[in-house]
Amino acid sequence: TKYNISMGGTDMFNRGKENNNVSEFNKIDTILGESAVLEGVIKTSGTTRVDGRIKGEAKSEGLLIIGESGYIEGDVTAEAMLIAGQVKGQIHVKDRLEIADTGKVTGDIYTKKLVISEGAAFEGKCVMTEEKVVVKTPTPVDKGNDINDGQKRVGTN
Repeated sequence: TKYNISMGGTDMFNRGKENNNVSEFNKIDTILGESAVLEGVIKTSGTTRVDGRIKGEAKSEGLLIIGESGYIEGDVTAEAMLIAGQVKGQIHVKDRLEIADTGKVTGDIYTKKLVISEGAAFEGKCVMTEEKVVVKTPTPVDKGNDINDGQKRVGTN
C-alpha cells in the first residue's frame, strides 16, 4: 500500500517527481501494525510507518509516518516525519515535519520545516531550527612566540 500525502502540490514520497520514477520513499521498510503495542525504544532507518501504539522513544534515521490510528507517547526523533495520528512528547525532526488534518501533537517541536494542515491540533511550542555552518576563526597568537611548525614556545625569554 502506498501512502500518499499532499505536500503543496507534490507527493511526500515522490518529492514532485512523476509517478513512474521510483523514489526511496515509495518503499516502507518497517511497519508497526494497528494491533501492535510497543513499550520501550524503537530505532529504525529508512521509511517507517506506525499504525499501532508506542509508549517510549521512537528514533528513525529516515521518514517516520504516524498513521491515523498510530499513537506515540514519548520523545520522537526523525529525519522527516508525517503525523496523521497522535504524538505526546517532544519531537525532533531534522528536515520536514507535516501534521495532517487528522494529526494531534501535544509537546514541543524542533524542526527545520513545519507544515500544519487545517484541522490539525498542536499544543506546545515550536522551535524552527536550521543547520548552521560553524566558521572557526583563528585564535590570535603572539607573533614573537611562533615557531615554523605551528607550535608555541613556552617558558623562553
